[in-house]
Amino acid sequence: MLLTDGSLVWDAARADFDGPRSTAIPDTLYGTFDGEPLYLDMRWTRGETDLSLENDRFKNQIVQLAATLRGMSVEDMAL
Repeated sequence: MLLTDGSLVWDAARADFDGPRSTAIPDTLYGTFDGEPLYLDMRWTRGETDLSLENDRFKNQIVQLAATLRGMSVEDMAL
């Protein structure tokens, strides 16, 4: 998952997202995960003007996203 706005709050006791405090997930996804899913928090990009691969922070997260989508390790993706 990719978080670009809102909030995600995992409720470990319920093993689900906390509905009232999680504003970045649609209702249809509540109760669908076995555990807290991996997500990239890219909310910081909303105020960023340099969203290019020259920006190391942006590049690192894009590589993580691409590696996950391709089923590759980050190390292999970054070559």
